[in-house]
Amino acid sequence: MAQNDNFLENSSQNDEKSFSTDDELPCDYSNSHFELFRSQIKKVSSFDHTKPTIAIDNLKIQITDFIKRIEDTITHLKEDVIELENKLLDIQDNVPDKNISFFQEILRKTIHFLSLSIPISYLFFPKENILMVLVPLMLAMIIFDISTKKNAFLRAQYLRIFGFMLRKHEIRSNELFLNGASWVLISSVITIYFFPPLIAVIGLSVLFISDVIAAIFGRRYGKRRFLNLKNKSIVGTTAFAVSAFLIASI
Repeated sequence: MAQNDNFLENSSQNDEKSFSTDDELPCDYSNSHFELFRSQIKKVSSFDHTKPTIAIDNLKIQITDFIKRIEDTITHLKEDVIELENKLLDIQDNVPDKNISFFQEILRKTIHFLSLSIPISYLFFPKENILMVLVPLMLAMIIFDISTKKNAFLRAQYLRIFGFMLRKHEIRSNELFLNGASWVLISSVITIYFFPPLIAVIGLSVLFISDVIAAIFGRRYGKRRFLNLKNKSIVGTTAFAVSAFLIASI
């Protein structure tokens, strides 16, 4: 019996020791996790929460500056366009007949005369092929023409390159008028589409040849107005009629 009591007492002591050892391990383990958690809390609490707000404010400032630079650029372009228009209009006002000079008229009509290639092409190619080329050209020219009136950048470049050949109504950006090239293509498409080849070729030839002859003779020798019409002289009108008759006769 004594031996059994001693055995039980020793077992109890060992169990207590074992329990205390096992109990210490979870405690240390828990403390280490607690310290790690507390250190993470400190890091989060030490994070500067104002940094994202500052970054967003800086981004807003940059976007605002970018928009302002674009607006300033557009404003400067519009001012350049107005200056170019006024300069070109002043040049024409100094010409005796308040129009482009005779030399500029010759350059303008030379480009106009090149349009004679349209009726000549119609003599050798069918209507469908001619329209397949002319219709896209007409639409592109109309879009370009309108764009040069609405877009300040395109307007400035257009006036710098072609401004010396433009008439007054073509210079003013506040008036939406198509230029001569657009009307040449529009009239060519309409004439070729609706009329037989012979009539279309004669009509377009009169337009491109007689108009050039009338402008040259009228600007050079025309002194008296025809029916008091502005920029229309008796000499120019006669030159147009005679050349048109000869073209139709041929």
